[in-house]
Amino acid sequence: MEQPVPAIFTMPYKIASYDADPSRRLRQSAQLRIQQEAGEQHLKAAGCPYTRLYDEFGFFFALTRVKTDIRRAPVFGEDVEVRTWSAGVKGAQFIRRYELIGAGGEILLQSAGAFAAIDAKSHRLMRPDAAASAIGLEPVERETRCGEPEKVRLPDDMEIIGKYTVRYSDTDYNGHLNNTVYADFIADFIPGGFT
Repeated sequence: MEQPVPAIFTMPYKIASYDADPSRRLRQSAQLRIQQEAGEQHLKAAGCPYTRLYDEFGFFFALTRVKTDIRRAPVFGEDVEVRTWSAGVKGAQFIRRYELIGAGGEILLQSAGAFAAIDAKSHRLMRPDAAASAIGLEPVERETRCGEPEKVRLPDDMEIIGKYTVRYSDTDYNGHLNNTVYADFIADFIPGGFT
């Protein structure tokens, strides 16, 4: 008998040395990678692993916005539980929420990501209803402290402080710069990194 797919998917995770920054806290790029993996595992449990979405349904998800509320960053060696769930569609974006839970149920961070469904061949944005039917996950109405992912408003007087050449190691299975790498770019250009 098949197990029903949980509306809120959980995944155990131990913060590895390569996930940590010099202060041994979880780096933001590692947080995004952990969230990406949890979301993909949830879709896989629902019968829609990445390969099926891409090969059979002809699309993939790309992160467009993310917002995170960090209460306490987990540290190297810490065991956490990653929770994720579909929070429905807002406009042209699929919303997915995440929590990292520490020992004793402590909420370490909450995050929300907005994803666009992208046609695998044309690389154009798809209408959400065309992609939603392939997934079959019911949205969970559950508020978190982090709120909705929003577009960042950049000041008009920004200066260029550096340039970066995208390398092979920055790309992912879609042939794109993986969304998680942007957090490393930001950290590298902030004096002293994230604190």
